[in-house]
This record gives sequence, C-alpha cells and structure tokens, in this order.
Amino acid sequence: MGPYRLVRLLGHGGMGAVYLADREDGEVSQRVAIKFLGLTAGFPEMRGHFRQERQILASLAHPGIARLLDAGHTGGQPYLVMEYIEGTHIDEYARKLDTRAILNLFLAICDAVSYAHRNLIIHRDLKPSNILIDSAGCPKLLDFGIAKILNESEETRASQRILTPEYASPEQALGGAQGTATDIYSLGAVLYRLLAGKVPGDPRSRGSLGNDLGFILGKTMRPEPMARYASVDALASDIRAFLDQRPVEARKGNVWYRTRKFFRRYWLPAGAAAVAVCSLSTGCGWPTMRGWRRSAVSSRCGNWPTSCSTSTNR
Repeated sequence: MGPYRLVRLLGHGGMGAVYLADREDGEVSQRVAIKFLGLTAGFPEMRGHFRQERQILASLAHPGIARLLDAGHTGGQPYLVMEYIEGTHIDEYARKLDTRAILNLFLAICDAVSYAHRNLIIHRDLKPSNILIDSAGCPKLLDFGIAKILNESEETRASQRILTPEYASPEQALGGAQGTATDIYSLGAVLYRLLAGKVPGDPRSRGSLGNDLGFILGKTMRPEPMARYASVDALASDIRAFLDQRPVEARKGNVWYRTRKFFRRYWLPAGAAAVAVCSLSTGCGWPTMRGWRRSAVSSRCGNWPTSCSTSTNR
C-alpha cells in the first residue's frame, strides 16, 4: 500500500481494522500502525467519523497521545498512519503495581485527557484496551475514532451509540448529550478496574478501596453528569490530595476528618510540638507545685518561730 507493507493484523472493531506495517520506500525506515475504515465504509456517517478522527489526531500534540503521521486513500478506502506503540494494556500492566504507583500512572492519563479537553475534544471511548503503557512505562491514549470536536456553546449529542458498555457513562448508553463529564465517568471506571481488578459492579471485585478512594470513585461515576468532578484537573487534584494525605474534596468531611488528615500528613512536626508543649507545661507547673507545698507547710507550722525561740531560751 504505497510506501507501506502490511505485516499483520493488530486488532479490529466497529470502526475498522488496525494493521502493523513497515515503511519500505528507502526514504525512511519506520514501523507504524495503519487504521482502515471497516466494512461500513459505504455509509456516509462512518466516512464522516473517519475524516473527523484524522482531523482530531492531526490537531493533537501530547506525549500521552498516539501521533498521527499520515493519512490518505487506497482503492477508495481511507486510512490513517499512526505512531505504533509497542506496549501493554494498562489493566495488565497495573497488576504488578501497588496503589500509589497505579494512581501516579493514572495522573499521567488524566493529563493527556485534560489536554484533549482543553482543545475541545472528548474521547468517548476511554477503556483499558485504548491505553497502552510503552517500554518507558508511560501511558499512551489510542483511538480517537469516535471522538467529537466540541463547540464552545454546545455539547456533543451522539447520533449513533458507539461505545463500550462497561466503561460508558449513563448518558452515553441512553444516547443523551455528552460532554467532558462523559470522559470523567469513563476515567473513573478505568481507575476502578485498575484498583479493584474488575469492572464496576462485578461481584468478583477485590475488597474495599478505602474511604477516600471510594468517595473519589463515587464522585467520578455519579449517574448525573453535573454531580461529577467539574473537570479532569479537579479529579487529578483530589487524587494528589489522597496521595499527600490531605482531605479530598469528594469527601466533605467534618472537622475531625480534616484534623486526622492534618496529623497524618505532619505527624513528625506535630509530635515534636506536642512533646515541646508537654515539657513546657511540666516546667511551668513545677515552680507552682513547689510554691503550693511551701504554702501548705507554712500553714501547718505557723508556730515554728515561737517554739524555736522558746527552745533556745531554755
């Protein structure tokens, strides 16, 4: 296909098929991923999705998003040439990580999605199979094939329900209006999968995720879009608060909750301060105690001077 030789099929789905390919024109030695529009190429709407993906990817330049390298047509069929990411799906990669490492990895994903949102783009199909971890341990977002470019004055309404049920938001499943909150819900579902080992609602999921993480996931996956985090940055901020042992906004705790968080975060200086206060209190109390004892003795032995004087006279 032009300068590219197809090597093998990497995957396929409702939006088309992806092949591993090598460029062999003698100009550049490069391994790429080529995505073709599937058997639905005859439908104008599918062609529109494909053209839109090409435009979306061409406008994105972020280290966490797979780059668009080329685009064209062959035999009347459109295709995209994309950066080939040789890596592991994030859910498989996360099995060997502890909670802190998973959350730090997830923060990098949030940064990439936030970048897309700032460019008025939503992904609409965030799921583990669309997030690869490369050889350097960095996440890469793939497949913006069902993404939409947002207008500033309106949200995107899906004319066709192209989604992955386990990670799709309620409004997506119902064909309702979709915005950045749609991706926030899917991010929550992905994070749940990474932490619990199963998709939300699966009874085989691992045990409790802890109060604060539970509150964060609960807010991320609220059924009502307006009740979720206002932005991906707000979600990331709460995760950083959890990592730093600061109060999370998802959990509007009482004074005791925030106090416990404070002492957990600053246990060393707080402990030193407590010791200093106790020492100061003891030091201040000692003269007072000695004065109290002196007063008590004086009250009991008020006749000592007279007795001593009498004894001396004798």
